Amino acid sequence: MLTNLATQVGRLKHWQVFIPIMAMLVLPWLHDYAVIQEHMANPRGLPLDDIDFVRVGDVILSMSSLAVLFFWVWSIAYCSATRASSVKNAAASRAAIALLFFFACFHAMPWVLQHVSALADPHNALLLFAMLIILAMSSFLYAYGVAAKSLVSAENNSVATLNEYLNTFYLILLFPFGVWSVQSRMNAVVCRIPSELDSEV
Repeated sequence: MLTNLATQVGRLKHWQVFIPIMAMLVLPWLHDYAVIQEHMANPRGLPLDDIDFVRVGDVILSMSSLAVLFFWVWSIAYCSATRASSVKNAAASRAAIALLFFFACFHAMPWVLQHVSALADPHNALLLFAMLIILAMSSFLYAYGVAAKSLVSAENNSVATLNEYLNTFYLILLFPFGVWSVQSRMNAVVCRIPSELDSEV
């Protein structure tokens, strides 16, 4: 089911991807703005039940935004891997694992901060948190690199070098504005059958 959905995402126009992604990014800000307005209208503060609801809402919206972004990045790797023999089939799996690892690290950070504060040595707590950030960002950048390399490799039907896919990597990283360029190239790859890509070698 996810693979079919990824293929459909690859066929979407750039504006069809840009609009829902932007909406997912703006919703958390609108949610926080509404909470601030409600808090200002009630200077005595929000009830505990409302505060818990706000926290749950923030978590759900942030997780949904990341999920939409990561699914688009994974779709790039998957569609590229299924459209050209030059792209390894494991590329989509590697990107998915890296993105899930970042997702887990990102949402584990508040929990880690809450529990490591009880450690006797604050330096150990800081080191643990720094290691978590490094691992999360490394997996994040690795997944983006896999997606960029897969797309360029599918376009050229040859294994792309770092210099060849570095610009694409920056475009994917330049989210959400890079969608306008990357999605158009993704359309071109998805709309061509594998035999056509292989014949260009």
